[in-house]
Amino acid sequence: MSVDLIDAKSLDFPVSIFDAVGMVEKSAMSRRLQQPIADISTKLNVQMDDLVVTAINAPTVEDFRAIRDRAFKSYMRLIVAISNTIRAKMDDIDLPILIEESFEALEADVPVKAAAYFGDEIAQEIGFSLSTLKSAYRWLPHLASVDVSPERANEDRELSHKFFVATAWAQFHLDGLRVALSEKYDLLPEVVRELLAGVRQSVMAYAYVREALDLRELLESRYADPPQLSWSADDEALANAD
Repeated sequence: MSVDLIDAKSLDFPVSIFDAVGMVEKSAMSRRLQQPIADISTKLNVQMDDLVVTAINAPTVEDFRAIRDRAFKSYMRLIVAISNTIRAKMDDIDLPILIEESFEALEADVPVKAAAYFGDEIAQEIGFSLSTLKSAYRWLPHLASVDVSPERANEDRELSHKFFVATAWAQFHLDGLRVALSEKYDLLPEVVRELLAGVRQSVMAYAYVREALDLRELLESRYADPPQLSWSADDEALANAD
């Protein structure tokens, strides 16, 4: 099962246009969310980890794939539940800070542990995937700030669903690596390769965001006009200095 083979339109729960909160790390939640909401989100995260742990500890890679494929829809529902819980109590302007802090915590933890456990090459690959996901999520406020034209709304909705499924797929496999490193599970080499392949869907997630930006012509407008610079007398002196 791969993201390309998942029919996002068949999901039996609604997903708003580029609306999922994304990967929320526990320490960031405790800092940014009020206690009752943080507790609820943490409990939902525990349920997600339980699904992942059952998969990564499968006796064979075939069993891993079968367990993962059965669990994935439940995992996506939990992502939506966390997203809705956080959005119920957090202002939209604060969400990027929560997501940024979550990725910073993950980038400071997972690749370092992966280097000691799997080696530098795998650690670098995980770091790249995290950085790619972070870049994708950084663009979401820009998407939310500009409506797509009505004639392209369906296309945008399809990109949104593909983005959600790709990020959820990447997150499932990243969680597998994160939990394995934290708990020092002895994973099958074939399962490690499956986890790394899943995390690489971060590239597709970024591609879907770029397509959505193109629909809104945001990238063109960003570079169409020359930047407006504030030029002071000190700037002039430095520019003319020998």
